[in-house]
Amino acid sequence: MARAAQTYTAAQAAKILSVSERRVRQLVSEGKLDGSRDGGGVVQLSQRSVSEERKRRQASGKGSASRAPARSRATKASVDVDQIAEKVASAVSQRLEGQIEITRRAESLVRSELDEERARRMEAEAKLAEAQRRIAELEAASEKKRGLFRR
Repeated sequence: MARAAQTYTAAQAAKILSVSERRVRQLVSEGKLDGSRDGGGVVQLSQRSVSEERKRRQASGKGSASRAPARSRATKASVDVDQIAEKVASAVSQRLEGQIEITRRAESLVRSELDEERARRMEAEAKLAEAQRRIAELEAASEKKRGLFRR
């Protein structure tokens, strides 16, 4: 399965390179593209090989526009997949960084609220302890007074 993720079929490579599937097979047989047939006879090409060929074609100006003048302007414009991938990765990265910052702020707020609640609890526990001490003192004083009246 890892092999399939690192390869293209002849049809996929043809779309990426803006050539026909037949031309892709020719490039494989000429040794210009690294590819082989799998058990089902389907030509599999390495992604690295296709990417290098696409970059070589862009650099030399051998794109689809020079061979197919009848194509529409949309298909004439060469698409830089790496540039698009970088833009997408950048946008995703920025969004994730924003979400991480929001999470950090929320965590900070929750921590400060927790600290405040702990301080309130400690204060309430101190008041409770003081009240219990005072009750014990009053009860002890009450016992002493009762002892005087019993005589």
